[in-house]
Amino acid sequence: MAWERRLCAAEQSFLLQQQRAQQPIASSCTADAVCGKCIVNVLEGQAELSPPSEEELRVLEREKASKDDRLACRTRLLGDGVVLTAGYW
Repeated sequence: MAWERRLCAAEQSFLLQQQRAQQPIASSCTADAVCGKCIVNVLEGQAELSPPSEEELRVLEREKASKDDRLACRTRLLGDGVVLTAGYW
């Protein structure tokens, strides 16, 4: 299942947007960029996302994530046309 966000609020993380929309999203560290459970894969629109922080990059490396993976708790949607998915959907 892929998720597309057409209207976005740049100040909110993807995780927060999903939670507010009562959509399923994994996490266990209350959005502290610690657990790595909220990893999502970017299928389209990488340029419309906030750049990854050093903190996010450390977690992604530890989790052996692919180059198209991001942490939902740290990723902010900046524009239209972003399509994300996760292995647990």
